[in-house]
Amino acid sequence: VGQGGAVRAREGGMTVTCPGVHAQAAGVEVQAASIRIRGAFVHQRFGSDGLHRFREAASPALRQALDGRCSGGGWVPFALQIEGTLLIDQLFGAGDLALAEEIGAFAATQDAGVWKTLFMRTVPPALMARVLPSLWSHYYRNGGALRMTITGPTAMLITIDGFPAPHPAHCRAMAGWARATLEHGPRVDIRATEVKCRTRGEDSCLMNVTWR
Repeated sequence: VGQGGAVRAREGGMTVTCPGVHAQAAGVEVQAASIRIRGAFVHQRFGSDGLHRFREAASPALRQALDGRCSGGGWVPFALQIEGTLLIDQLFGAGDLALAEEIGAFAATQDAGVWKTLFMRTVPPALMARVLPSLWSHYYRNGGALRMTITGPTAMLITIDGFPAPHPAHCRAMAGWARATLEHGPRVDIRATEVKCRTRGEDSCLMNVTWR
């Protein structure tokens, strides 16, 4: 993380810049597994050569996290998650954060099988809305809280409260996670639409999720 809050990495002779990772993110931590998931996503979508490009362009700290060589009891700075997501988007995407959403969806499929087979596929969204927010602190430390509110038979609002370091890449990844989580059950045409975002100066990060 360089001066001014940007993440910069080298790929050959090119500098890849990942803007918007500010100093306030320093206190927020995520599970190191979320970094390794990004490496697994690249390997699955873009092969071994793509993974090599990603690792070469990554900062030393991100490479260390990708290799699982992390101190801190499995927690790493949130800034590394954002660096990884933005780097993937810049190297392999169109720069529109569409790949951030795909990363979030991929991450939802990597959860323990028990959640997919015994929970996600069988329980109604109303129960998900009560249970899943309690798991937020297992994935984020000093990262505020997640709220899920059922607003109709086929709709819910997802709110991220008090997150110290909001970032558009994180919001897009959360949208993908929400979509893929609901896809575990008998639901189709799932859409996650951003309603508010604190990066635009609004008071919360809020998305509306619908399905049928």
